[in-house]
Amino acid sequence: VQPDTTTVYSVTGTNTYGCEVTIQTTVHINPIGFLNINTSATNDTIIGGNSTFVTAHPSGYNYTWVEGVSHPNSQTTEVKPETTTTYYVTLENNGCTKSDSITIFVKELKCGKEDVYIPNAFTPNSDNANDNLFVRGNNIEKLLFRVYDRWGELMFETRNQQEGWNGKYKGLACKPAVFVYYLEMTCKGGETYFEKGNITLIR
Repeated sequence: VQPDTTTVYSVTGTNTYGCEVTIQTTVHINPIGFLNINTSATNDTIIGGNSTFVTAHPSGYNYTWVEGVSHPNSQTTEVKPETTTTYYVTLENNGCTKSDSITIFVKELKCGKEDVYIPNAFTPNSDNANDNLFVRGNNIEKLLFRVYDRWGELMFETRNQQEGWNGKYKGLACKPAVFVYYLEMTCKGGETYFEKGNITLIR
């Protein structure tokens, strides 16, 4: 038999004397056999040393994750791989199982020119486009950003990545010119980086 749902089967036997005996058996269909098993992650790409959470779907079953997870029998568990790692999970229900896997990609944390962006020009003319000069970067933990004019006078200084220079000095708009910037930053993980260059103010 190959039932699609749980089915009761019965059989009746009759001997030559007309005696009958009927017996029944039930074939149970485990719903896990029809499930589409899949796994997901809060972030499937992380920086080395960070963690993410992986979840098996659907809910309501017994879960077994292969080693390397914080809670091997939970539907959702935290993982903290040092290198790119594939995690395997098995769902079980009344002796039937199904498995799936998910790969968490680990990127090496870098702290250098490729991880920071400072434009070489900006236009503080109040048109809401490129009006402020910001330091861009995803791995920056601390920074010190200074802008000087060509005579070495400090025009702007900040330690807050969310604070940009609006092209003013002491409340007055600076004239179009080339300025010099100095950037010192510390990335997540403790690495440091220094950069200097020129910025053109255009109006």
